Amino acid sequence: MNIKSLILGSAAALVAGGAAQAADLPVAEPVDYVKVCNAYGAGYHFIPGTDTCLKVSGYVRAEFRFNERKGGHTNNLPDNNDRADNKTNIYAKASLEFTAKEETELGTLVAYMRLEGATDTGTSGSNLTANDGFNKYYLSIGGLYAGLTDSAANITSTDVGMYGSTIGDHDTGAIGYNMDLGNGVTATLALENSQRAAIAGLAGATYAGQTLPDVVAALSVAQGWGSAKIGGAIHTINYDGVAVSQDNDIGYYVGAGVSFNLDMLSAGSSIGFSAGYGKGAMGFVGGTNDATWNGTDFKLNSAYKLGVALKYAWASNFNTVLTGSYLSYNDNASTADYKSWDAGFMAEYLPVNNLIVRAGVKYSKTNWSSAANAAGRQDVGTWEGKLRLQRNF
Repeated sequence: MNIKSLILGSAAALVAGGAAQAADLPVAEPVDYVKVCNAYGAGYHFIPGTDTCLKVSGYVRAEFRFNERKGGHTNNLPDNNDRADNKTNIYAKASLEFTAKEETELGTLVAYMRLEGATDTGTSGSNLTANDGFNKYYLSIGGLYAGLTDSAANITSTDVGMYGSTIGDHDTGAIGYNMDLGNGVTATLALENSQRAAIAGLAGATYAGQTLPDVVAALSVAQGWGSAKIGGAIHTINYDGVAVSQDNDIGYYVGAGVSFNLDMLSAGSSIGFSAGYGKGAMGFVGGTNDATWNGTDFKLNSAYKLGVALKYAWASNFNTVLTGSYLSYNDNASTADYKSWDAGFMAEYLPVNNLIVRAGVKYSKTNWSSAANAAGRQDVGTWEGKLRLQRNF
């Protein structure tokens, strides 16, 4: 036997032995990789081992703000204390949304959660304030929904751009039912956490006693021409305290809005109108106090609000928005009546996909009643501006 034969024989033996050992190794189970779910649009993926489709989305936003009115004023209206406010600040916000959907014999089962964090300078300009946590979460199956979500009474037809107005603008704990009537028409009936404003003229000026949920109903339509909605609520006012043994009353709110697509001018253009009226239900409209105590009983306060928004798309990645709103509040305490209006302009540019640049300016003016002026309040107007960068994903 020569050296060459010895080497070839040894190699063959090694290969045969290796093959035998490999045959004895356990076979790996197939990996259940994440798969795309096309049932609910782009961005959904199956959770491995389940029939649930999950979508993760959100944005990161940064804003430079000039002379923005801070919280602490009545309805965030300007007043003669504005000179103590921070005149410039940098605001940052992150939003992360999780949407899970699955088909069942009772309809689509949905769970939604939104986690947000924001950082802002304080009103004195020296402190940093943060607001972090889950601020919206609900579940639904078929038309039934429950959780913390948008009020069914919200009117959003003029909620366009940075300065658009919403009537009934709030999230709330709710349980309700959306009924699809066909042809883009939906009817909603819900019980919602009471949207309470203060009661003037009483010690503490707060609600007490048994609180009932607001009863809310709405009818909406969305079709090729645009969308429209009408909504209303019944609101219970309760007080049980030292100044009066017990008293209650019923307030109400009604709002409506419509938005028309103006694609005949340019694709993506629109105009919207909104209106709302409330009596004893200022949490929906924007007034200060639901009611005023006159020494013997409640007197319900009232307010109405109007809004308009015009959006014009100059190009697929550039548009401008003009907005305006008017609020009139009538308080039975004559020194608290006021009227407020604002007008805003915003330009929006998308330099690349998922990046939004917005710049805007707004003027706001509040006119107090003559009795309010006599009590030391002052009519005042303010300017404010914003520059926003936002990355969506």
